[in-house]
Amino acid sequence: MKVVLVAPPSEKGKYEHGNQSLPKIGLGYLASMLEAKGIPCEIIDAKFERLSLDEVLSRLNALKPDLVGLTAMTPDICDAALVARQAKGQNPKCWTIVGGPHAMALPRETMEEFHEFDLLIAAEGEYALVDVVRALEENRAMENIAGVAFRKDGQVYVNPVGPWIDNLDSLPFPAWSKYPSHSDVYYVLAVRGCPYRCVFCMRSMGKTPRRRSPENVVQEIQWLVQQHHAKEFIFIDETFGLNREHVAQMLALLTDRGLHRTIRWTAQTRVDRVDEDLLRSMRTAGCYRVEFGIESGNQKILDAVQKGTTLQQAEYAVRLAKKSGLQVGCSFILGHPHETRETAQDTIDFLAKLNPHSASIGIMIPHPGTEVHEMAVKGEGDYVFSAASWSQFVKFGGGGLELKNLPRRSLEHLQAKAYLTFYMRNHRYWDFLKYAYSHRRQAFVAARRLIPRIRKGQSVRATGNGAKTNG
Repeated sequence: MKVVLVAPPSEKGKYEHGNQSLPKIGLGYLASMLEAKGIPCEIIDAKFERLSLDEVLSRLNALKPDLVGLTAMTPDICDAALVARQAKGQNPKCWTIVGGPHAMALPRETMEEFHEFDLLIAAEGEYALVDVVRALEENRAMENIAGVAFRKDGQVYVNPVGPWIDNLDSLPFPAWSKYPSHSDVYYVLAVRGCPYRCVFCMRSMGKTPRRRSPENVVQEIQWLVQQHHAKEFIFIDETFGLNREHVAQMLALLTDRGLHRTIRWTAQTRVDRVDEDLLRSMRTAGCYRVEFGIESGNQKILDAVQKGTTLQQAEYAVRLAKKSGLQVGCSFILGHPHETRETAQDTIDFLAKLNPHSASIGIMIPHPGTEVHEMAVKGEGDYVFSAASWSQFVKFGGGGLELKNLPRRSLEHLQAKAYLTFYMRNHRYWDFLKYAYSHRRQAFVAARRLIPRIRKGQSVRATGNGAKTNG
């Protein structure tokens, strides 16, 4: 059985997530596992390759797969369904299967909403997908495959999810050779899972961290350097350095093998997981940038979303990282439960005070599978959950969520204000121009949504009942 894995295209020019600069590592893991089991597999990553729907379908028609596997986060699920429908239209005998965070959060609902999908995997996919392919090849039923949803006699059945993959060293390295040649930057995933309880995070890799051995991680980096001429790595662990012994061993291996002299890398972590010794060790081992998810500049908001950190820890971590010679990126969210104009302004002021090298300020997304989603559906946290396409569940230029006292355009105005304040208050005019150019699509979408209101002489300030008033 021949499998083609697809990351679907999105409507061109609509949202910032429309293209990706690097291939999806998840598809690489799936492809390498399939081929390790003797199952032919190809990858079509439409966002990375900048492919249109017609181009994806042309590739599928040429490859003639028996199974089309699609991955989708929430804003991609409609596009994935469109690819599945068109693929079955040109090859009615092929099977379609979907996985990814949206399918994991809403397995039954996804199957009921999108009849284009024959099957769904609501768990880690490496072993489950192999089991599905074997069952299809042998014409066996799906009832005994953990985490799989399927159709039978017009009904949707969802099997219980089995245990997470405990021995991550058993997985082959991602099949990067399945992608067209790209830059010398590669993703590395050393740990799956996150133990923290932030209400806006789904934790799609589980709540219990599972670690690859330091030797296995460094072996992969060496392999990427030797086989793919890699020069830069992005650790995409949800929280780098969760286990200090684990990360210390990994950093020591990088330096012992001289890799720190030929590569550089970045990582994301929490402000309460770093200290001066760790940051200096990271710098010595080749790290040049660290990113912190700070989320808010108001302590009451941080406590309410169960972030488990303080503003003082954030200031200390950013100061230490800069002192260690690292570039610093900070991410924030506007639109937390019970967010007000005042708490949002606290976030804007705190970002400007920290003055990291770069910043990301997104608007809250009610991802299915999160507490925020449940709150929004129930109207809790002052949320108003409006009808919206799944494709609008994005941090920039989307929709679907607002607060009673902060309508969507008020949030978008505050988002634009946050970026302007960050750069202008710190007199970083050239950095602002570079950021605006590199994110011009995002800026154009924002301008189209905000400028019409300005032309009408209206502000986006909201009164207590949500009505918009003149400035």
